[in-house]
Amino acid sequence: MSETTAPPNPETLTRHAAEPDLAAVTEELRERLAPRIQLLEQLGAGGMGVVFLGRDPMLHRSVAIKVLAPALASDDQARERFTREA
Repeated sequence: MSETTAPPNPETLTRHAAEPDLAAVTEELRERLAPRIQLLEQLGAGGMGVVFLGRDPMLHRSVAIKVLAPALASDDQARERFTREA
């Protein structure tokens, strides 16, 4: 038996094409934080950005790393809200 799939939604493709690849963002974050923080896993994602679990080996504790979505980086209100919630 063969499966058929619906054609991709052009609106979805356009939206995702404008978003950065999460794997690339994760790798860049991992490089920027090393060796001070070890990036372990993604905990969640939402409209404001992504939250990762990390480990601070010097302090022997877990940390949360919250990253603002690149699409919101130029929005003053979004940056202000992001800072308040951090």
